Amino acid sequence: MKSISPKVCSTMAVVVTLVVAAVIGHLYSQNHCLQMKWRQEQRLGGEGGGHGTGTGTGVGDGQGEGEGSGTDKGSGDGHGRAHVAFDKQGFYNAVNNQKVIPQQYIRQHKEVHETIYVFVRIDTNGNAVEQYVESGDDPLLREEAMAAVNRALPYQNPTDDIQPVTVPVRFDLSEGTDDDD
Repeated sequence: MKSISPKVCSTMAVVVTLVVAAVIGHLYSQNHCLQMKWRQEQRLGGEGGGHGTGTGTGVGDGQGEGEGSGTDKGSGDGHGRAHVAFDKQGFYNAVNNQKVIPQQYIRQHKEVHETIYVFVRIDTNGNAVEQYVESGDDPLLREEAMAAVNRALPYQNPTDDIQPVTVPVRFDLSEGTDDDD
């Protein structure tokens, strides 16, 4: 096996050093370009924006401003909508206020303690786009639960989205009472 002369080793070391220096220089150059781009964006102006959440109706404004390292000042305006939640409890109450225990059921049973669960998807106009009974055994009570949901509609839906809701329709009647709900 031949040995490598000191002159060749020295030349190879210089070449390797130059390649490493070039790679490091390239990485530094990329990083420097990114920093310069960021500084230029800061000189041209900042960006602003606004964001808010909460419950209510109406239109909300967002304000923002920013300053860069340059001579100009930036600012921004934004308009947004307040997030409005669907009032599920209010809908539950509206449905349960509309239910009536069918007279045929009262004649056949001394007591009733049953909850029928009705699934309904309410559009932005407050109308049902889908509706079905999820659970409940008695056919008469299932029918009345669906009818109670229909009587409670349209129901205000300010969310700008279709709302899926499972409504518990509670039927309670004890022996000796003549209440309809």
